[in-house]
Amino acid sequence: MIETFQILKGIYDRKVTEDLFELNEESKSRGHTLKIKKIKKKNRSRLNVRNVFFTNRIVNIWNNLREEIVGEKKIQYFQEKTRQILGQPTDEIRL
Repeated sequence: MIETFQILKGIYDRKVTEDLFELNEESKSRGHTLKIKKIKKKNRSRLNVRNVFFTNRIVNIWNNLREEIVGEKKIQYFQEKTRQILGQPTDEIRL
């Protein structure tokens, strides 16, 4: 979750992270403004390996967060609020 926050807020170098996530600009429904969508490739392998990539596993969890969490400016506040919501007192939020 922390990595996703840093990528979408531009903390990482954009040259490295530009193809990791695609913002869902079609979303006019409820939720926050930084919704992302799963990247689907046209040439599907029989193993469908892409489904287990970090970028696809995090999409549903990220999109279900509230605007007040996603809209945070500092990582520390984002991390605290995310821990409270997910009920995880540890330093890392695991998937």
